[in-house]
Amino acid sequence: PKKDVLGALVREARATTKHAFAASLSAKIRARLGLSESDIRDVTYDQHPAKCAGALLLFNVESTLASHDATERYPFDAHKRERWSLEHIHAQGDLGYRKEAQWRTWLVEHAQALRGLHRTEPDAAVDSTLAAEIAEALPSLTQARFDDLSRRALARFEAADDRATLHGLANLALLPGGINAALSNAAFAVKRRILLEKDRQGAYIPICTRRAFLKYYTPAEDQHLQFWSAADRESYLETMVETLGSYLQPAAEEDR
Repeated sequence: PKKDVLGALVREARATTKHAFAASLSAKIRARLGLSESDIRDVTYDQHPAKCAGALLLFNVESTLASHDATERYPFDAHKRERWSLEHIHAQGDLGYRKEAQWRTWLVEHAQALRGLHRTEPDAAVDSTLAAEIAEALPSLTQARFDDLSRRALARFEAADDRATLHGLANLALLPGGINAALSNAAFAVKRRILLEKDRQGAYIPICTRRAFLKYYTPAEDQHLQFWSAADRESYLETMVETLGSYLQPAAEEDR
């Protein structure tokens, strides 16, 4: 039981030095996480959801502790009250929508995002034409029409090199279940807009999730606000590996 674990930790803290307790606690976290550096790069949402969730939670906790604001603490009380989900930063290929209301909401949001890209020609013309097609299709949508338009819309928000595995940690972030549902398998540009609005409204967005959508991890010269690129994924994952470094198992201890 959780209460017994907490009690044991309190007794251990009282019975030993601060340094020894910190070392013991780190060892317990390392064992509980059960990941090596190669595991961090290989685990996937579809095969290792608990491992992914544990890594992302620890990433957020450690990032909060390392914040320049010495008064900031990870809100474990808020975390306990929430139902947490793993969100794909870049949308999955199959949206899974079967209702007209879902099609309409998704297409309206993405048509708005397409108009906001402000790209140079010929991309601007393609974006504008697709947004107009979406507007024309809204009065009489069918599943086939939605599938075609959504596929083409998502492609407009992809980088040319954006073909990596969707389910790895480089494409995952931690979010409260309610906010996750509100993102509705949207393209990155739409998710970013919704998250910023939720943040302005006072919703709790974990620090690493907020930073990912604000392109905090990506060098300025590699930033493209309309999609989650290979450069974004690489910078995000490398920061995760660096942050969790002391909790990762050496190669000899990998769980094979």
